[in-house]
Amino acid sequence: MIKTKRYIDSTLKFLYRNKAIDMPKVWLKYFRDLKKLKKTQDDDEFTISPDYPCLADNTDSSGDFGRYVYQDSWAFKHLLSKKPKKLVDIASSTYFVAFAAQFTLIESVDIRLLSTSMKAIKSKIGDATSLPYQNNSVKALSSLSVIEHIGLGRYGDEVDYNGMQKAIDEMKRVLAFNGMILVAFPVGKKNEVVFNAHRICTPEKVYVMFEGLKLIDEKYALSDKIISKKEYDKIDRPYSYGCYYFTKLK
Repeated sequence: MIKTKRYIDSTLKFLYRNKAIDMPKVWLKYFRDLKKLKKTQDDDEFTISPDYPCLADNTDSSGDFGRYVYQDSWAFKHLLSKKPKKLVDIASSTYFVAFAAQFTLIESVDIRLLSTSMKAIKSKIGDATSLPYQNNSVKALSSLSVIEHIGLGRYGDEVDYNGMQKAIDEMKRVLAFNGMILVAFPVGKKNEVVFNAHRICTPEKVYVMFEGLKLIDEKYALSDKIISKKEYDKIDRPYSYGCYYFTKLK
């Protein structure tokens, strides 16, 4: 049953990005390669199990970084420059959290518990619209590709049109003076709720939502590079991940 499911999943994954007409020759190549591998086997140390066909990886490119990698590397750079003793992270990718945990303690807050055996990471259930911290108490806070989803019900949260703003207001409340907020989310030409996937904000809307904080750095992550605000304006603001570093002054 598991083997059948994997064969179906592999077929669907290939069809998602390729032409259906190419499917037969891809499977034919898979079984020809399997036969050749068995023919060249000259010992009995390994069992050859045709249980995990990967059909969509024979491409001309090894891939590109993409928006997520650029946003995470941008945030990681700022963390390295500050090296806070503890980072409160709100539901960012497990890759970002794991890498950050190599040099700082992480307190991961999410409506879903993050399961990990890494000692530097402490996971707690929490709501971004009601963070479990006192006013002005968090010195370093991050949330990458998260707050644009809050209030849309996608991840089991309560539907609330103002969910993103409520989460931002909570970040403002708990951030310590001279502390650091690193956030990233979709930006573009107009403000839009793409239900139930995410929200897209204009840079001007971002500045209003984070009013009261000081903007230290902003970059815009495209699929193939990360650029400055000036460069972003020049190319007519395509869909990207806006990356923002804010602090709170007394």
